[in-house]
Amino acid sequence: MDSSTSEQTDEESWCPFLDPYGYFRAEIPTSWHIEQSKGTLTHTYKEHVWQGHRIFTHMAPLLTDSNARLMSVVIRVEQFTEVPPPITWDTIEPNSFNALQTYRMTHDSDWLSCTVGHMRLHFQYQTQQVSRAYPPPGWEAPLPLLQDELRRRLMLVQRIFDSLKLLAPA
Repeated sequence: MDSSTSEQTDEESWCPFLDPYGYFRAEIPTSWHIEQSKGTLTHTYKEHVWQGHRIFTHMAPLLTDSNARLMSVVIRVEQFTEVPPPITWDTIEPNSFNALQTYRMTHDSDWLSCTVGHMRLHFQYQTQQVSRAYPPPGWEAPLPLLQDELRRRLMLVQRIFDSLKLLAPA
């Protein structure tokens, strides 16, 4: 992280997180909660079938923190038996983790991905996690975050993203 992004992130302590499946490591705030799940995947296009498994790692502030408003980071690793299928057939995604790591957090949410060998890595973040797509009856969206709070949260996500290192050979 360069000096322009090394401002205080309001998290007093950080700790290393080593993915127990051996795919990545990252630094996260010690106050955050982590949940992981593993499953298989099958992707079919025309007559070709891709198979593999995926690991979801969901990281978020503890729900007891009412100021968190459901901020989250999700890292999904998909390991295929061959080169993964394209996410969309008309878009080329990065095939280098180094190219992906040039990204700077500037929006309240985003979804990044890259393919490295037989592995696809997805990095998704949300600073307020407000879904307006399918709201329950009577649900009202919270007020937008103040700019200072949004900037603080983006810096937290950026620090996690900057610390992310792939460990597993693809």
